Amino acid sequence: PVEPAASSPGTVVLVEELFRHVPARRKFLRTPATELGHVRDVVHRFAAAFPDVGFRLRTDGRTLLEAPAGEGRRARLARQIDDDVAKALLEVRDDDGLVRLEAWIGPPSTTRRDGRYELTWLGGRHVRDRTVAHAVREAYRDLLPPGGARPVAFVFLDAPADAVDVNVHPQKSEVRWRDAGAVHRLVRRALRRALEQAQPGVPVTFTAERAARVAEHVASSFVFGPRSPAYTASAPSALRRGLSDATPLP
Repeated sequence: PVEPAASSPGTVVLVEELFRHVPARRKFLRTPATELGHVRDVVHRFAAAFPDVGFRLRTDGRTLLEAPAGEGRRARLARQIDDDVAKALLEVRDDDGLVRLEAWIGPPSTTRRDGRYELTWLGGRHVRDRTVAHAVREAYRDLLPPGGARPVAFVFLDAPADAVDVNVHPQKSEVRWRDAGAVHRLVRRALRRALEQAQPGVPVTFTAERAARVAEHVASSFVFGPRSPAYTASAPSALRRGLSDATPLP
């Protein structure tokens, strides 16, 4: 018989034909593939934030994501990025007494041409935060090859409610810190320390002129980008050889 029944622990959300009769902002919708990509990104970000929760994403009979509960943060991130890059991620943890930091960052060899994998979460919610983004860039200063290379950095923060203003954006996608300087120092120092410990002998300080020469020199050896030699362990040593080779750079 049809009657109320208890389900297994957890929450099941089923959405069907939500906009069948009244499409949501039809003129703003893109192709089905583009919109599906947005949905996939949202689910991946929630899955990364809550590795203790299982996630399954299906569409048209296809399973796009099957993430069992309890598989761990690194395994969740590996579902978004190249598996070799996920294995190379450095785990960073710190706490200044107010803000707790957990970050998974790529060594300087794991670079991208865009900032797709520079992501920040606050209390499990994905946010865009200029303070944290700038701190990440400062942590990688002088460590990335010249030419616009971007790091891989997933930053998870937790803070008391009164430490941050979440009402600066209608979608709650941006935040404003009460003490942005303290947050910036925490992120920059923790990430920088992990990077320097992982690659002794670095950093190298570039002048603008030298950076241009090094960029030209390195470009002849390998290209930085997805699935390129920049992802291999030999890339950092190749860069250091380019900087310290007895043969002067052109």
